[in-house]
Amino acid sequence: AHTFAEPARRAGARALHLPLPVLERAGRPAGFELVGTNIHELDEIARAEALGADYLIASPVFAPSCKPLPGRGLDFLNAVIAQAHVPVLALGGITDATERQVRQTKAAGACRMSDYMRL
Repeated sequence: AHTFAEPARRAGARALHLPLPVLERAGRPAGFELVGTNIHELDEIARAEALGADYLIASPVFAPSCKPLPGRGLDFLNAVIAQAHVPVLALGGITDATERQVRQTKAAGACRMSDYMRL
């Protein structure tokens, strides 16, 4: 489930992903086994972990096809992994080629979104 704790709870979800501003505003909601958040800057790692994030999604690692954002690159991903105390997943511009690059890091995985929506 993403963003909305109460509907997720009513649906019986055991995991919830919250944007960092939502996690900061509301805190970690009770009743979820797994709560994660996105980070876009290195200084967000400690805040996310202090708020109880069980995993982090570092983004955008590569330039996403759905938004006009530059990718932060593998150096950013590796820096997040080095500083984090929880698993880190990569998001942003993940394709067959870039996923192979992510797999060369110590990331817990890669999240694809727009790449899977192509016809």
